[in-house]
Amino acid sequence: MNLNNNLKLSFRTLRKRPAFSAIIIFTFAIATGASIVVYSYIDALLFTSLPFKEPQNLVRIQSIKGGEKGLFSYPDFLDMLKQLKGIEELAVYRDGGRYNLSGDGKPPEDLSATFASSNLFKVLGVEPEIGSYWPETLDERGSHTIMLTHDFWQKRFDGKESIEMLQVTLDGFSYTNYGVLPKGFSFPHRNEAFRAMAFADFVVDSRSYRPCIGLARLKPGVSLEDFNRELRAFAELQGQAHADTNLGLSYLAEPLSDLYIGELEGYLILLGAAALFLLTIATVNVANLMLILTIRKTKDTVVR
Repeated sequence: MNLNNNLKLSFRTLRKRPAFSAIIIFTFAIATGASIVVYSYIDALLFTSLPFKEPQNLVRIQSIKGGEKGLFSYPDFLDMLKQLKGIEELAVYRDGGRYNLSGDGKPPEDLSATFASSNLFKVLGVEPEIGSYWPETLDERGSHTIMLTHDFWQKRFDGKESIEMLQVTLDGFSYTNYGVLPKGFSFPHRNEAFRAMAFADFVVDSRSYRPCIGLARLKPGVSLEDFNRELRAFAELQGQAHADTNLGLSYLAEPLSDLYIGELEGYLILLGAAALFLLTIATVNVANLMLILTIRKTKDTVVR
């Protein structure tokens, strides 16, 4: 009963002072809406897991030379596969830029592609929607292979099932499409296709050509610190064995989540604090308005 009376009193107060009520509602709406948007964004980046299998075990590997992060060679990748003991699987990738696609009976069109080794999808725990990944044997020599993302398959090929082993042309070179990736999948950012990292023999053979970023899945029980120690030991051996290209070159593994957050974490925390401060200001302002209204009512009561 008390609750009903309080609600009736509240509604009567709102009706009696519509301008005052509108100011309060508008203040709370702005502050609450802004806070919800900010904290939803923070939650998505900081507290929501990446859409991959066991993302906490995924690390990104880059080379380090002179304090600067960089890429490493494909032969180094092949050596890592043979020598590193702390990983279940290791793949390489690199943003590939934009290419001209033609040869499928439609007008030429630009598409964005990511270079990758065929086991990249296995490391991420992703199964194809159509077809299969190109064989890992094609990563051992120069090969022109490609896989399409779901969205590009729908847009360019109207979702046709006869896409497997289709020949398409990228910048004048014939490529074999091995299949279509599942809906919503993209890595490391939104793209339209994946093409073989080993697109030419010189990529596989040259240590001076460095196109690779590593993506590794750590074995259970292997910490990031343990793995980085193993990478430093591996780098020393590579520097001794290939002094002309690898001397002074080291490697660093970081959580894959850093790719999406990186230096933004501090800014996101600051943004969250700002949203909380805004909500606090709105609450204080409304409390002041209510206090002014109460004082005014007290004066009216004294006069009466």
